[in-house]
Amino acid sequence: MSNIPIFDFASVKNSSPCENLKFVQNVDEACRDIGFFVIKNPPIDLKLINKTYALAREFFSLPDSIKMNYYIGHQANHRGYVPPGEEQYGQVQGDPDAETSVPRELKEGFEIGTYTHCDDLDFLSGVRFLGPNIWPKEIPNFQLTVEKYFLQTLKFGETLIRVFAKALKVDENIFFNMMRKPISNLRLLHYQAREARIGQKYIGIGPHTDSECFTILSTRGTGLQIFNRDESWVDVPSVEGGVIVNIGDTLEVWTNGAYVSPQHRVLSSTKQRWSLPLFVSPDYFQKIEPLPQLISIGSYPRYAPFIAGPHKLSEYAKGFRYLKNLARKGLINLETQPNEVSKFTKLNI
Repeated sequence: MSNIPIFDFASVKNSSPCENLKFVQNVDEACRDIGFFVIKNPPIDLKLINKTYALAREFFSLPDSIKMNYYIGHQANHRGYVPPGEEQYGQVQGDPDAETSVPRELKEGFEIGTYTHCDDLDFLSGVRFLGPNIWPKEIPNFQLTVEKYFLQTLKFGETLIRVFAKALKVDENIFFNMMRKPISNLRLLHYQAREARIGQKYIGIGPHTDSECFTILSTRGTGLQIFNRDESWVDVPSVEGGVIVNIGDTLEVWTNGAYVSPQHRVLSSTKQRWSLPLFVSPDYFQKIEPLPQLISIGSYPRYAPFIAGPHKLSEYAKGFRYLKNLARKGLINLETQPNEVSKFTKLNI
């Protein structure tokens, strides 16, 4: 499969997606071959998508001094504003030279995640990716709209996780049951434009895999690329009103490698780019390992088990500067160090 497949969800809206065998088969083939596909007409309100982009533009247009009041490094649970240069992956995820990479990855973001009250015991014990969100008080309706987009898109994610189970011929709820208190998160991203120079490719975000189960991405603009099995970079199409879905590390491990978590990157251009990736995750303390039902007879588990939350934190620390600093000071525990290349890296450039 050399091109990114595009599926129209309108054809399955009037029936259960899990019972639409053609849709299930198409998704299964895409996950096994390339790990990326596009969904046209997803069950996400287009007006809500447009409002979310409008509010993202409004927030990122605020003065830096105001945006930095919400700086992610000042929060206890990976929420808030990510300024340009805060996240830097370099040539590969965990590249030891990422700190000095020139030019810098030029984008800014705003992060929210699964809400729990401030007295949640996991949050109080120091678990990141849970707890209350932080919201810019300067923009009316920001919280209401962005929360609604997060929840509506996450609902679609619950549908897809059952489709994956159906395709893999396992219990429809097997993955969902490991997502009772998920550490899912949504990013509002603004890739700033760069001046074009002949022969130079600027990186909006360096090559990486997503640590979670899978990602649901709405995007406006070009530049997203996937590193395919032919070891070449392929452009991922952006469909108006549609979403892009890509498999993450967790689902690759659950399926013992049947589904692939693909390396991808974003190239900067002379035009701005906007995107809304939602990372669908399991519970923080969920043990992630190949499911026995998905290990072929005569085969063996190809992956060592890990715990979802520490794995996600360790992979994020390969890019986020504030997490690298916390790790250097011994204030967070990681399963791998920030300058260790991710074990899910599939390219050598």
